[in-house]
Amino acid sequence: MTFVLLRFLPGGPFDEEQELPEFVRNQLEASYQIDQPLAIQYISYVKKVLRGDFGESIAALGEPVYKIIQDHLPTSMLLGGLALVLAFLIGLPIGLTAAYSNNSGRGLWDRCVMFFSTCAVALPSFLAASLLVMIFSFYLDLLPPALWLGPKYYVLPVLALSLRPTALVARLIRSNALEVMATDFIRTAYAKGLSSVAVLLRHVLRNSFLPVLTISGPLVAGILTGSFVIELIFAIPGIGKYFVESVVNRDYPMILGMTLLYSVFLVTANLIVDLLYGVFDPRVRAG
Repeated sequence: MTFVLLRFLPGGPFDEEQELPEFVRNQLEASYQIDQPLAIQYISYVKKVLRGDFGESIAALGEPVYKIIQDHLPTSMLLGGLALVLAFLIGLPIGLTAAYSNNSGRGLWDRCVMFFSTCAVALPSFLAASLLVMIFSFYLDLLPPALWLGPKYYVLPVLALSLRPTALVARLIRSNALEVMATDFIRTAYAKGLSSVAVLLRHVLRNSFLPVLTISGPLVAGILTGSFVIELIFAIPGIGKYFVESVVNRDYPMILGMTLLYSVFLVTANLIVDLLYGVFDPRVRAG
């Protein structure tokens, strides 16, 4: 679908402000096989992909797509991995404690968490990144505003990228933990003399984690392939820059290579999530 839809978009990879001579355009289109019928183009592309050849980037002057991904994907994965870890490290405890606060009749912390979650989900990533730069770089002068040169440069982009996933995890854990806390086996656990911490960690968290696990597949794939906006704002040399430029320049091989990359991450992440269901829910193992 991506292959076909790209061909119907207005404009092309060789459209410039100054129109190219006809013979030059014909040579360029022939070198990238764009002058062939659509069906032949697609069959040729699939054959190349099966051999591990994703073509050459038009915008990057013929540099192989796999080489661009190989050079810049690790940076995007580091950024996404740190953001993902931070999202779960923060989202799980604050969502769990918010549910406990609501259930115990002390709802102030619960209202604070819900307010934060609503704001974080509604706030666009480019605005969140801009606010973080304005506060921590320009007003407080604590952290560098851009680049990717060491641990202190990681803080602001990781925070900006993890903000929305943290809020989603916190909201899901809170809503499901409230349902779990109302069940009979939780009251039985308290009746056996278990402490609140033991009940929350051993019973409530495990039984509330399945919905979070369900959204983890696409969440992991989206984060690990990097946030294009975050990478552009913080001048991070990840894969996001090339994806944005490829869309603007109608760089067909680069767009298709990135689509395949995201698809691999998505399928792999969903497969891992399916396997993890049995760890958190014994009923899945039994089935």
